[in-house]
Amino acid sequence: MREARAIALVAATAFAIAGVATAVTTSGCAKQGLCDGDGKDFGDEHHSAGILVGDTWVSNAIDAQWLDFDRGRAFTLWLPHDLDNRQPLSIVAYISIDEYPVADNNGPLANFAVAAGNLAELKFGPYDGFHPARIYVHNGTCEHYYLRVAATFGPAGDGGASDAASDAASDGDAAPDANDAGAD
Repeated sequence: MREARAIALVAATAFAIAGVATAVTTSGCAKQGLCDGDGKDFGDEHHSAGILVGDTWVSNAIDAQWLDFDRGRAFTLWLPHDLDNRQPLSIVAYISIDEYPVADNNGPLANFAVAAGNLAELKFGPYDGFHPARIYVHNGTCEHYYLRVAATFGPAGDGGASDAASDAASDGDAAPDANDAGAD
């Protein structure tokens, strides 16, 4: 009798584990075609969208309507031509489940977070002077969100990157090179 109960318990446990494994592997984006998204442009090659203030570009005001970031969607965010030859110092994507996450109807609390991982997969388009600058954002999930992107750019002319070696050399702190070593 004990042996039959033990076998039944092992069999029940095995079926439960198999059921959980099946549910995990067939849920969410694992289902073929469930999360196929679309591509959308925000602005275009000739007309940027968003707001540029100084060295910072944002897709929309924080208290305005955010971009519809449906599952699997890929956005091309066209930037102003003022940023064509400038490299971003930072690009931050924010997501929310609310279309107006900071609007007055949400009360004193905002409902958004910084996106991480496949919630907002980011790429920056060419800053080579020949093609308009753009940011690509892909929702790599099967969930529907709303999106706001903020990007800060370095000064014009240096691509946004500072040259630490030239900064150190101009301060007189540069390390001697091999030709200077022991030359006295």
